[in-house]
Amino acid sequence: GEAEEAEGEAGTEAEAEGAPWRFRTVLEVSPERLTLVGLSGFDRRVVTVRYDGAEFFEETESGVPDGFGGAQLLQDLQLIYWPAAAIAASLPPGFRLEEAGGERRLLHGGTAVVRIRCAGPVRMRGRCEYEAAQGSRRMTIDSRDAEP
Repeated sequence: GEAEEAEGEAGTEAEAEGAPWRFRTVLEVSPERLTLVGLSGFDRRVVTVRYDGAEFFEETESGVPDGFGGAQLLQDLQLIYWPAAAIAASLPPGFRLEEAGGERRLLHGGTAVVRIRCAGPVRMRGRCEYEAAQGSRRMTIDSRDAEP
């Protein structure tokens, strides 16, 4: 099939080690490149990630809580939105992905290390809740297609 381009936005409320953080992400995907931008406060760019299949670029401003740098955000968004089969095929030994209904669990040695719950039939439209092991990081993401 033809390669597709997609763009989406998400308002995110996050918590890392008990510290709250609100931000907005804009994700653009094309056959040539993936770009993720995190905006905080007055639409100030605080995280930028670009990946073209060969080179990875990340820039994170000071003040971004630990655990929410560009590479970590991209990894989390992949766990939430990428097709389960693609994730499962790329997991390191000892990890397993389970999916049932709107819930995904990433397991390591049989123990859930990430839990993701998404409402609605399409993950890219609606609310997803992400929780890392022992509640060390949480995100509530309300996503939608970007405005034309």
